[in-house]
Amino acid sequence: MSETQEHIERLRQKIGVLLKQWQLLRKENDRLQRENALLRGQEAAYQETIARLDHQVEAMKVGDPDSLSESDKKGLEKKINGYIREIDRCIALLTE
Repeated sequence: MSETQEHIERLRQKIGVLLKQWQLLRKENDRLQRENALLRGQEAAYQETIARLDHQVEAMKVGDPDSLSESDKKGLEKKINGYIREIDRCIALLTE
């Protein structure tokens, strides 16, 4: 083989490797975009839940804040904190 042919063959091999890498990266990008869309949907659902729960909490406070027992207040606070943690986790995943 002449030097030029060897050079062309090396270039062809390098292009093949780059093409395979590009295809893998494209597949990974597609997967990440699907995951991102799913997480955004979950985030929207969690935001709706938070808004609904905030509304319920406000309604309870306005209605009769003294009607809730301490255990009910703590249970409600625990539930809300759980939602907040879950939302924070989703947001962290979205920002990666």
